[in-house]
Amino acid sequence: MLLSHPHRLRAITSGFLLTLASASCSCFLMVGQTPVQPAQDNSQASQNSPLAPRRVFRGRGNIADPIRIVGIYYDDKPIQNTISGTPFDAPDDWLSHISVKIRNMSTKPLIAGNYQLTFEGLRGDTDVTYYILYGMMPEHMLYTPSGVKVSQPKGEIPISPVAPGETLTISFKDDYADMSAKLLARGPLSDVKECSIDYGAYFFTEGLRWSRGNYDREDTSTPGHYVPSPREALMSTP
Repeated sequence: MLLSHPHRLRAITSGFLLTLASASCSCFLMVGQTPVQPAQDNSQASQNSPLAPRRVFRGRGNIADPIRIVGIYYDDKPIQNTISGTPFDAPDDWLSHISVKIRNMSTKPLIAGNYQLTFEGLRGDTDVTYYILYGMMPEHMLYTPSGVKVSQPKGEIPISPVAPGETLTISFKDDYADMSAKLLARGPLSDVKECSIDYGAYFFTEGLRWSRGNYDREDTSTPGHYVPSPREALMSTP
């Protein structure tokens, strides 16, 4: 799913609810959906492109957070120092080689979540933001803020619940055709030199959610709404 936004990082929960409401529209694009394929010559050009410096940055997070990015990989090889973004050489289709591993640090199984990718320095006045979704959204989440029921988003990357302490690795390869088509709309793939990978919203069993430091629980009286929840409902007391 692609959005343009002038900020590097932004809260996504309310926007994601509105996006769900658009799930039946043809403009709603998500991971795993039948993608718009880039032209074959563009794809071939990417594979044969010369190596150039690329950089990946990851969200810092907090050691006490329930989700932790524990590794970012290029062809299964760890990318070093993704806090400061140490450059590494890769061809224009480098994003198709990236995967991200997270660890569930909470006390509850993880059932759904998303990564937020931000691309800066492309042509146009705004950065490009792209969301990769995985898992099945909780039924309670399938309502807009105004209470309108929406369908389960189609095409999320399927996962089994991730038990406490376990890891989950999501590759960008399956979503690359759609992602690259959107990036090509802003210029050649050779312009894509940096990608920031940040935490999004994460959903756990028992109606719990964590997003950017906020702990919430389903409001059982109002579908689609969440209310603050104590951290201890999701995390062990230090």
